[in-house]
Amino acid sequence: MFFGFSQGPRRRGHGHGHGRGHTTFYYTNFGGQRQQAGQGQGQGQDQQQQKGGLVYILQFLPLILLLLSSVFFSSGWQDESLYSFQPNYKFNQRRLTRRLEIPYWVQPDFARKYSAPRDLAKVESDVEENYMRALYRECETAKAQSEKLRRTASYYSGRDREKLLQMAGDVDLGSCVRLTELNQQAKRRY
Repeated sequence: MFFGFSQGPRRRGHGHGHGRGHTTFYYTNFGGQRQQAGQGQGQGQDQQQQKGGLVYILQFLPLILLLLSSVFFSSGWQDESLYSFQPNYKFNQRRLTRRLEIPYWVQPDFARKYSAPRDLAKVESDVEENYMRALYRECETAKAQSEKLRRTASYYSGRDREKLLQMAGDVDLGSCVRLTELNQQAKRRY
């Protein structure tokens, strides 16, 4: 088909041989023949409305699937946690990882369910990895807080400056110290 300049779609006026309210479009193909394109407002519009409903549903299909999957997974189909870093009514049996001796709490039936060395090693690896990530986040947050106080102090003088610098020095960096210790311990064990 050729669409361009004077050989593009040509519109014939309303009502020419097709009944009231219909519009017919024509185009010229490569052979120069004029062909009808479109069926006016009658049955073509009905077909478009049917297709339009389907297109409308298809446009929202990803959103519908996302909502359904979130409902599906939040209704108990996902794995529940195997451990906690804090004791509570559900996780009340204290354990230590073998490699880094990180404390974690499990349910009373944990030892029976994870008696195979390979399964236990996988859980303990997960515990250590998550614990180290949490320490890293805490450490980075504490360092950023301390640095922000130091930068703010640089805009002040006298007692205000001293007070801000004291506050920056008092920020608890215990998570950074613990992270460094665990990293050194992990290197020694390998």
